[in-house]
Amino acid sequence: MAVFAEAGKVADAAVFQKFLFLARFDFEETRLGCIGRKFGEARRVGQPGGNRDPTDGASRFGRGLVRPGGTLHDVDDALAATLKGRLAEAMRDLTSAVELMFGASTVTARFEGTGTVDRESCEAIGMVGPAARASGVDRDVRRDHPGGIYRFAHVPVVTAHHGDVNSRAFVRWLEAQRSADFVSSQLAALPKGPVRAALKPIRPGHVAVALVEGWRGEVAHVAVTDGAGRFSRYKVVDPSFHNWFGLALALRNEEISDFPLCNKSFNLSYCGHDL
Repeated sequence: MAVFAEAGKVADAAVFQKFLFLARFDFEETRLGCIGRKFGEARRVGQPGGNRDPTDGASRFGRGLVRPGGTLHDVDDALAATLKGRLAEAMRDLTSAVELMFGASTVTARFEGTGTVDRESCEAIGMVGPAARASGVDRDVRRDHPGGIYRFAHVPVVTAHHGDVNSRAFVRWLEAQRSADFVSSQLAALPKGPVRAALKPIRPGHVAVALVEGWRGEVAHVAVTDGAGRFSRYKVVDPSFHNWFGLALALRNEEISDFPLCNKSFNLSYCGHDL
């Protein structure tokens, strides 16, 4: 991505990743709440958008923040302090609610052994993201294909081994913790400088592939340019494309009442590809 082209010189990469991880934390919190609510637990978990930065754009997806070559605006010291305080408060609330959820024997009895996808099946169908890591597959684009800030700031990869609802929920919880830690550390050390880099002309007759670890897993972009430097083909492969069949496997031989738990533990895009 162009935003990472000058990661060592331009502040946009760090600011961009701060917003991405803040959104990731918010999504993980919301998904934990969805899983819990399907069982009547986690009453205080997961208010959608509750921890999103109000300056990141007009929509809950942050549209308007990300621009070609960087971001719409910078994060000054006052905003960084505000975000850090809000994040700490959100983590306290989330920790309390998650401890209640995982501390209830009725919850663990319902989650454990439900909707299991074993590691062999997971690898065979090419599952990605937290759902794959919950089945013991040690796969994460941020570590396996690092670019930009991930060359310098590493995010620990978390896995589980049972591939059931409990494992997927627990991996979500660990991912939320890692996201909060990453944002806090980056807010304390944001570089100074421009938040947008100048774009270079698109090269004609080329194929470009970009990978990023979205909050559901690996997102791939493939662009093909013609002789005039215009896009002739552009393909996006979303993690839901890989993981929908994983949900189908998880539901085999399960009770119909297990569908809500399994569905929310995968939490895939209903339109299939997030597009």
